[in-house]
Amino acid sequence: ALYAAQYSLRLALGREPRCEAASRLDLAQGRWLILPCGGAVILAGLLIAPETAALSFWSERLIPGINLVFAFVLLPLLYVLGRQKRRL
Repeated sequence: ALYAAQYSLRLALGREPRCEAASRLDLAQGRWLILPCGGAVILAGLLIAPETAALSFWSERLIPGINLVFAFVLLPLLYVLGRQKRRL
């Protein structure tokens, strides 16, 4: 998941997405994005469901809303932006 996140962010920031030749501890050329992605994953893991009521809220209200926004707002927006970028 961290590799996919840093790969996507490197694409979004206009950097070369593949960096197989780099060592695992090399954080140059945009690989530093692995650290904030890892921090976000750890923070989400700590805050997502400290109790049963919170888990109920996440699964019944928040996650379906996020999925709808992702499917009907973010993906079409990315598609339109990609089409406009291709025309330029």
